[in-house]
Amino acid sequence: MESFSSIFISLAPYIISILAFLLLVEQLKYLKKKQFIPGPSLVLPFIGNAISLVRNPTEFWEVQAENARKSSTGFSANYIFGKFIVFIRDTDLSRKIFANVRPEAFHLIGHPFGKKLFGEHNLIYLMGQDHKDLRRLIAPNFTPRALSTYTELQQHIILKHLKSWLESPDSGTKAFPLRILCRDMNLETIRNPTEFWEVQAENARKSNIGFSANYIFGKFIVFIRDTDLSRKIFANVRPEAFHLIGHPFGKKLFGEHNLIYLMGQDHKDLRRLIAPNFTPRALSTYTELQQHIILKHLKSWLEFPDSGTKAFPLRFLCRDMNLETSQNVFVGPHLSGESRTRFDIDYNFFNVGLMKLPIDLPGFAFHNARLAVSRLVETLTVCAEDSKNKMKSGEDPTCLVDFWMQDAIREINAAESAGEKPSPHTSSVEIGGHLFDFLFASQDASTSSLLWAVTLLDSHPDVLSRLREEVSKIWSPESGKLITSDQLREMRYTEAVAREIIRYRTPATLVPHITGEDFPLTETYTIPKGTIVFPSVFESSFQGFVDADRFDPDRFMEHRQEDHVYKKNYLAFGAGPHQCVGQRYAINHLVLFIAMFTSLFDFRREKSDGCDDIVYVPTICPRDDCKVVLSLRCSQFPCLS
Repeated sequence: MESFSSIFISLAPYIISILAFLLLVEQLKYLKKKQFIPGPSLVLPFIGNAISLVRNPTEFWEVQAENARKSSTGFSANYIFGKFIVFIRDTDLSRKIFANVRPEAFHLIGHPFGKKLFGEHNLIYLMGQDHKDLRRLIAPNFTPRALSTYTELQQHIILKHLKSWLESPDSGTKAFPLRILCRDMNLETIRNPTEFWEVQAENARKSNIGFSANYIFGKFIVFIRDTDLSRKIFANVRPEAFHLIGHPFGKKLFGEHNLIYLMGQDHKDLRRLIAPNFTPRALSTYTELQQHIILKHLKSWLEFPDSGTKAFPLRFLCRDMNLETSQNVFVGPHLSGESRTRFDIDYNFFNVGLMKLPIDLPGFAFHNARLAVSRLVETLTVCAEDSKNKMKSGEDPTCLVDFWMQDAIREINAAESAGEKPSPHTSSVEIGGHLFDFLFASQDASTSSLLWAVTLLDSHPDVLSRLREEVSKIWSPESGKLITSDQLREMRYTEAVAREIIRYRTPATLVPHITGEDFPLTETYTIPKGTIVFPSVFESSFQGFVDADRFDPDRFMEHRQEDHVYKKNYLAFGAGPHQCVGQRYAINHLVLFIAMFTSLFDFRREKSDGCDDIVYVPTICPRDDCKVVLSLRCSQFPCLS
């Protein structure tokens, strides 16, 4: 048998001939396109002059300009990465290119590989009427009034960064480059979500239509401020109208079978299966679990060095407390040891990726988040299977997945008896996925509410005093007992405070949807298919209510009943078919935290400029992460077995 080398040697002349022919064809194609235009006579095949471009872009483009300058044509030619290019120096010819951006002439690309980088639906690729319509909708973002708003924001950021430059080591004696510093300053002027959404709300407020438009990551968006229009979006979640997306790139991050993407009968079937998880009996079980975790974490906060004299931020402490609470309430004893540690790490990957650019490449936060979701769902699937075995053996439920499995097993048994396929949403894999949905829905929103509770009670001592008075009549830390479900229902003013916190600082301010088809939002405007629509439940909270800009828990008491009078404006838990199924659980958690925190601690916020400003992380929180000084208020910390 001939060796490989001898075969190669015999074929070498043919291979060389083929390569030479391909090189000749490539060169002839280049020369045919070049014709008389100034430019290199010979170019490397396929690569062209890409090496000189990458090595020194400035020099490369100076050479193209010089070639065009010396010619009488005003332009020159070259060859890069298999693409014939023409460099235009002449102004009239450049204007001719700009004036002929249309399907049959020139297409703006922004970057040689722009469509792959930005996506095909980016603003720069639109043409004709489609482009005109979008420019018309974007125009209000650059009126004199809008520009005046931006001017103030720009100056704040510029001054902040100029001051930081002056405070750099050796400032005044040693030179330092400004490029990265200026880049960071300019990036901050566009990366502040709070200010961005405030501008959208202001544009919608000043208009007589209740909504405004913009463009983000190649997507046309509509911001809804008007409550009735927001409710119209929520009520029309169906295949031919609106699809709830939760996050602009949610399907890629959460997966297509996430609870929020279900519609119609499939969604109704799942809601029916979920309902037993939030009965009074189930909520009573969760109440006990919630209190044990809350007390455990509050005690650990008190044990910090310098506790009582030094302020520390609560955001990450509340987040960790809520994550442990969710783990214990949702999957209880089914998650333990190494699995719990890995779960915490993966959930942090997920949380970080939520607020990053959607670059799904190794090393980027979004990519890490997507992979973390898969691992989280796998972990929760194991928990669901463990619960299924436990419930089959007849044990009492001790957490949410146990209550869920009780009903799922009944559905499975009924289907088997009837000789039918198992009901949908009853497999451990599906339940594991939906448990993650619950976790995501409860985690960050709950953290936000706890932080605003501390912030608002600190700034409203009259409300705090009245709340403490009510709680002290019902429950005492020294009693050595947990708050019962009956006692929880007696705390009417405390619940009113909780509801007002959620109204005044709605944790998830926006609920993004995408239009499945063109949808007539009003008599005069139809939202185009593919538009991302942002109903603002935050803006709705400041409409209708009496003195809506004032923090006033009494509005939820029986003598005023604004929760009934202005029910349509209270959209913190959504509306329509996807209204939050766990809202009673969320209210209970906030009431329990408020009752225990205010009974156990004296607390004082460490004030600083802008500390109470809203930031998105991704739900809204105080800018300083709620820095607070804590000291023990009661005679002793509750001792519970």
